Amino acid sequence: MTDPVTDPVTDPVTDPVTDPEHARRTATVALALLLNRRAAAVIGTLTEAGIRPVLLKGPVTARRLYPDLPRVWRDTDLLIDPARFADAAQLLIGQGFRRLDPAPHAHTFVRDGAETVDLHWTLPLTAASPAAIWARLQPHIVGFDLHGHAVETVDVPAHACHLAIHAVQNPRKGHTARQDLERAVTFFPLPVWAAALEVARLIGAETPLTTALRSTSPKADTLADVLGLPRRIRFTEQLRIREDSTGALYGAARLLRLVPGSHRRVLLRRWLTPTRAEIAAYVLRPEIAGTTPAGWPPSLRLMLFRAGQITRLAPHAVRALDISASRSRLFSAPVHPSHTCYADPPDQQPD
Repeated sequence: MTDPVTDPVTDPVTDPVTDPEHARRTATVALALLLNRRAAAVIGTLTEAGIRPVLLKGPVTARRLYPDLPRVWRDTDLLIDPARFADAAQLLIGQGFRRLDPAPHAHTFVRDGAETVDLHWTLPLTAASPAAIWARLQPHIVGFDLHGHAVETVDVPAHACHLAIHAVQNPRKGHTARQDLERAVTFFPLPVWAAALEVARLIGAETPLTTALRSTSPKADTLADVLGLPRRIRFTEQLRIREDSTGALYGAARLLRLVPGSHRRVLLRRWLTPTRAEIAAYVLRPEIAGTTPAGWPPSLRLMLFRAGQITRLAPHAVRALDISASRSRLFSAPVHPSHTCYADPPDQQPD
């Protein structure tokens, strides 16, 4: 007779079939494998068409920062040569993807309501032009094994730089972007971060890199000191990187400078005078459906959401002005005189 207390087959604590943690890990691994297969299929389709996609974040972050922990991601982020972006977009549409409204740095494509691809023509919050970023990142592109598929991604220094940018994009405490950056500060050695700073200077991302390290954690703040990064950043630079992902005015202005003239006119027309069909499609989007009264007519719901987008610019300005005060509340370490300087503005603005 087996002992029900010690027998691993009947023990509900150690039985992998009934252990909730084991079930969660198994489900996470299965989802990660599915996402990897989807990403590999999209990358393969683009590659066969002569387009070179570079995988960002997602499985790369999981392997480099969470090698022993189950981790999933929501979408596939791909950086494309901006000269081939239109070709890549049309190819995805031909594969059954539907294009959503663009961000200042990428288009989101969805298929079957579950598969999402973020197609980047540049990196967010950077001052160099999309073409310059693509060219300057070429020496930092390396091979990556995506579940048996040979793909390309950025090397560890460029990845660290991108993690910092992503953390500034998503400044909320507890957001996975902040957690990823904190883990990268712990995992990546100092030479990697020194190289990441050089990458940031190449692509015009020194300000977001500085802001990310200065505002994430005391350990990241110490790393910023070791790298010789400034403790104070100009208000205009804070405003530039305080981009609202849901569509604040500054982000919209950056987008209008980046896209071609014909596309710019279409975006302005859709924003200012959307058709009834466009209004009906807009209010189905999660950010509108979840923040406006369901019983209101679609046009009023869209007007309310647009009003919210416009008013969001004011908090960004306030946060930018208050950066020094918030820094003082977060960190009480004394400031060395050599660090009390302003960050130099980037010498090149986005096209």
